[in-house]
Amino acid sequence: MKEVHTLYKLILLYLLNRVEFPLTNGQICAFVAEEQYTDYFTVQETLADMVETKLLETETVRNSTYYRLTESGKETLSYFKDDISTAIRKDIEVYLKENKMKLRDENAVLADYSNLEEGGFKVTLQIKEKESCIIVGRCADYIFRDHRNVLNIYIYAPVDARYKNCVEVLKMKPEEATKMIYKVDKARTAYHKRYAKYAPGDPDSKQIMIDSSMLGVRGTAEILAEIVRRRFGL
Repeated sequence: MKEVHTLYKLILLYLLNRVEFPLTNGQICAFVAEEQYTDYFTVQETLADMVETKLLETETVRNSTYYRLTESGKETLSYFKDDISTAIRKDIEVYLKENKMKLRDENAVLADYSNLEEGGFKVTLQIKEKESCIIVGRCADYIFRDHRNVLNIYIYAPVDARYKNCVEVLKMKPEEATKMIYKVDKARTAYHKRYAKYAPGDPDSKQIMIDSSMLGVRGTAEILAEIVRRRFGL
């Protein structure tokens, strides 16, 4: 019985290691039930044991408990991964291939609110994604700073490269181009500092910063698209 319980742990470690986001208790139970590995109560016992032994860590959001691997869990999986049969690994890979996007969508949290002592309500909003999206500016890096499935990118270029683009591509007059560049930069910086309290190019708030003049618009887009595919397993 002890060996079977160990196998259940390895299955859950492997499952959680194959996604880039935490899974809820309900999602894990649904997977186990579909594959008919064991019953609900055994899953709960296994999860509780894994949290107690620091193989998993949890986060509770509203009424859902999310599970993710700890470093200890990753290390344990690396040692005993071969104890998981090829058939079970295939089951997990097939399940995730069919359900990964659905699991990711289910992980998002909707609006919640709480009463304030002085009266009124405090509203907390988090996006529930139906599809991927790109938000340009608007302090999105600050607004979604605690969101799990976000990649903050800052695309910039030297002033001379931007000036050249304005004059040669957008056909702006030289004096108009210079004025516009500095005016837009000033406005964007002021807006970001007012609402986010830091400059838009602050490296601590970004995962990727790239000079678009190095490879051009198309080359920059191709690199960023590849990064997004790898980051989100698309």
